[in-house]
Amino acid sequence: MVQQQKHCLIIGAGDLGKRIAKKMDQSNYIVHTINRDITKLPQDYHRYVLDLGSASMRFDLPIDFDHIFFTAAPDSHTQQSYQKIYLNSLVQLQDVIERAKHVYFASSTGVYHQNQGETIDETSLTQPTRFSGTVLLQAEQWIQKHSKNHTIIRLSGLYSETRNRLLDLLQNNHPLDYARISNRIHIEDAATMFHHISQLKTPDTLYLGSDSHPSMQWDIAQWYYQYIKKPWKVKKPEKPLNKRIMNHKILETGFVFQYPSFKEGLQTCL
Repeated sequence: MVQQQKHCLIIGAGDLGKRIAKKMDQSNYIVHTINRDITKLPQDYHRYVLDLGSASMRFDLPIDFDHIFFTAAPDSHTQQSYQKIYLNSLVQLQDVIERAKHVYFASSTGVYHQNQGETIDETSLTQPTRFSGTVLLQAEQWIQKHSKNHTIIRLSGLYSETRNRLLDLLQNNHPLDYARISNRIHIEDAATMFHHISQLKTPDTLYLGSDSHPSMQWDIAQWYYQYIKKPWKVKKPEKPLNKRIMNHKILETGFVFQYPSFKEGLQTCL
């Protein structure tokens, strides 16, 4: 008996979504994507051109997707842009989301308010102080209400070979907030994490996506200057700020990071 191929939908096939789509394609899924620009997506995908959250957006397919990955990102860091992508578009896609077997939503550790060096895991309190965290938390609650099964992955700072703001600042000799703890995840690890969770028999409803070594920006800067063989004379701050994102829960599922710390990841960018 021939096994019927499964269908997955990537909502917002940008850098992260494209990588997830490729992994699902390699796992023999029929891949559907929603994006404003489809020119950089393989032609064998089912590609739909849509402006997510726009008043004119219409999308209806008679497919009960096995997996839906929501990995869209706003155009700008404004409340209007966040609401358009994370709230308006979900309402417009409600029918297809409610029919899916499982929905995976890319959220952010920005939903956590703690900033005095606290250790954060999936049980930590969320009281966001910025509009971005507030909107994302509202979107998470919408997903919880309107999906049959869901998994929310709260990602820390995404970076890649072409997207690395901290490295850009270091290379331009820009002073950093050295006491600030940097929580980061290489975008390839993030994509692999989404794929890994989708293949679990009974995935949980919430995971934190961050590498295994949250580090003060002072430690990252010190490593960078040693790497380029330049002197480093900045005194290490006594009190760390921000928060430490723990990833024990995803590691317990058997997930293995390709870039477990900033050292492995940044070396791919240098």
